[in-house]
Amino acid sequence: MNEESLQRLFSDLRNAPAETSIEDVSNWVNTPKIENPFTHTTNTLTKSKIIFMTASIAILLTSTILLLTSKSYQDPATTEISPIPVNKQLYDPHAPAATNQIPLNRELPVEDTSQSKPTLGPALHQVIPMPNVSSESQQEIEAIADITQKTQDNISMAPTSKSEEPITTFTPADTTGVWTTNTVKLTVDTVFAGITKIVLTGKHPSQIKVEGSQRNNIAFNYQYNYQIKGLYAGKNPGSKVTYKKSGSTLIIMVELNKVITVGVSHGKVVSNVSLAVPENINVSINSSYGDITAKHLLGGIIQLDTKYGDIEAQSLVGNISLQSGYGDITLNEADGKINVSTKYGDIKAQEIKVDESIRLSSGYGDVDCRLLSKEESCRLNLSTGFGKLSVKGKELDIESTKKIQYGKGPTSVIASSSFGDVKVRFSETYNK
Repeated sequence: MNEESLQRLFSDLRNAPAETSIEDVSNWVNTPKIENPFTHTTNTLTKSKIIFMTASIAILLTSTILLLTSKSYQDPATTEISPIPVNKQLYDPHAPAATNQIPLNRELPVEDTSQSKPTLGPALHQVIPMPNVSSESQQEIEAIADITQKTQDNISMAPTSKSEEPITTFTPADTTGVWTTNTVKLTVDTVFAGITKIVLTGKHPSQIKVEGSQRNNIAFNYQYNYQIKGLYAGKNPGSKVTYKKSGSTLIIMVELNKVITVGVSHGKVVSNVSLAVPENINVSINSSYGDITAKHLLGGIIQLDTKYGDIEAQSLVGNISLQSGYGDITLNEADGKINVSTKYGDIKAQEIKVDESIRLSSGYGDVDCRLLSKEESCRLNLSTGFGKLSVKGKELDIESTKKIQYGKGPTSVIASSSFGDVKVRFSETYNK
């Protein structure tokens, strides 16, 4: 009997009638205890909750481990790796692993391109067959790759000395460009490579200079400066320089804005062009306004043309053509085939060596020519409308007012003027 039973016994004894027998007390003590149903239910739920929480924790731990493990594997379909064809003869995903092993010294077969395209296999199981390439085919592949690389880089193979192979130039791609300004100043300074002919056109109210050099590219410089001032200054100043490189020909155009001036103004517009060119370059300059200066141009076609400016040239060799509408032309130390003409200006040519022919023509100006060629090698044809003609040499001293024809040499010398004088001197008479 426990303490709780004793307490209940004493309580019942106090409240029970006196007639309770000892037998009744013994039966009551030995009766089993009745459990409370509410307490039993509570214990059962507590045990179930503990089991449920334990299972949830186990599931979370298992999911975390699987998630971290899956990151180490990347599906080839979601990666940037391009799938590579798998040779079915070497790899069969359904065959046992032993049949897919390749000996290290086994020669891989050449892929048969006549059959249908092979199926795409997983990137993790790539077996790439290596083609058999003969030595001759390998040499051809290397040669084509070498030429392609040189073409892409626009490489010019130039010799380091005169004893090496000739220059081989790969034609570059066509390019264009433009420089422009709407203000009072513009400066352009650049170079062009791979050029055999340069053409300069446009309106230039100032100066054009072209000079030969030892460089292997063409240097181009342009300076624009608007310097007009007054009570009403000019409006809309500015200039534009455009170039086009087509193959080995370079075309440059210089344009000036039409300036509107009102009131009393003074000043000038400076628009200067400078060119430095290598030897054997064809040069063509066509200018509406401005003077042209050329020096040390060797071994090409040289064409200088201006409508309202003067031309001054020195040390030119090649096929030479100088033309001006209203300006004077001066040519010193020239060699080659020469053609010089002006409508309203004078022509002065000194120390000229003629290989084939020389033609000098002026409408209203004088013509003065001094030749390094010998008298007997020349064939003279001189004429004037209202001027005088004279020829002086070692054995020649001829004057006329209309026409002079003399000699039967291979070199043709033609000089004419409509209203001016024409003089021809040979080297022996320079100091006379």
